Amino acid sequence: MLDLHAIKVQDISALNPSEWAFFAGQLLAQINEQSKHIAEQTKRINADAQAIKWRDAKIESITFQLARLKAWKFGAKTERMSAQQRSLFEETLAADQASLEAQLAALQPSVSTQDRGTPDKQARRQPQTRSTAATLAACGHPC
Repeated sequence: MLDLHAIKVQDISALNPSEWAFFAGQLLAQINEQSKHIAEQTKRINADAQAIKWRDAKIESITFQLARLKAWKFGAKTERMSAQQRSLFEETLAADQASLEAQLAALQPSVSTQDRGTPDKQARRQPQTRSTAATLAACGHPC
């Protein structure tokens, strides 16, 4: 029998028709196997990409919510509240902030789970929140 991996170019010219048929069958089987493997890898890559997109969107949403909570926290100091209202506001704010920070920590990958072997991985872009006059005016903030 012919070994697909051990055959050399010089050996191909010496093959008889039955050996050619066997050789072609082996090549087609190998191509079919590689095609299946490529399809599986493509599915896995697409699923991973979708999961990364979802996680990045969730991280961005939580980061935005944390920024908004911090703005409310510091903005609330200028408003007049009774001691009871202030206490309730601070308790709710602390609980919301702790919950969001826990969600954010759970979604961000740790250093040990990241693939360190591929040098072409780029660092994740950290979302930055910037307040412009237009965005502040849209939410009712006096500019």
